[in-house]
Amino acid sequence: MENGVQAIKIAFGMLIFVLAVSITISAFTQASQAMQRIVEMRQADESFVTDAEGNFLNYVDFEIDAGTRKVTVETIVPNVYRAYKENFIICFWDKYGQPFELYRNNEYRTEDNEDGIINYVDLFGELYSSPSDAIEQLRLRLDDGLYEKLAGSTFTEYLGEYYQEDVKGETETAEVNKTKKRVIVYVQSDR
Repeated sequence: MENGVQAIKIAFGMLIFVLAVSITISAFTQASQAMQRIVEMRQADESFVTDAEGNFLNYVDFEIDAGTRKVTVETIVPNVYRAYKENFIICFWDKYGQPFELYRNNEYRTEDNEDGIINYVDLFGELYSSPSDAIEQLRLRLDDGLYEKLAGSTFTEYLGEYYQEDVKGETETAEVNKTKKRVIVYVQSDR
């Protein structure tokens, strides 16, 4: 009788051991697959936004079909508010590779931009003193027709990042001292 009880205890112990090993292997497999997906997404994201010289605004030279998802104004507007609060940049392009006009500002007229077209959302690029000032201006623009303009289109969303101090990749600043800035690019697409 004692041998039978001992055999059951040993069998139960082996069962628990096999179960623990199976759970551990499963957890490591899932973690490995998740890391692989993250690495693949990161590599894909970086290729959408920067060219060989590190310029992210000229992404139109890349494959437009490789976007992460199709979005509408319901996704874009909350991201625009977050862009001002969290200091990342959002750029808009039409389906022909031209800047998608969000609004015009005479202060931004240049030789390349004679009409002063603004096709991006950037707290510091648009020279606002604070996120609350930028958000107030955004509310006014949305009420002034920007929402309807965005609502009339579907966009493909591209994600990426760059270092503000190292746009061209030529600085000797240590990696840890660079300021990373997230970028979201919206390309107008056919419905």
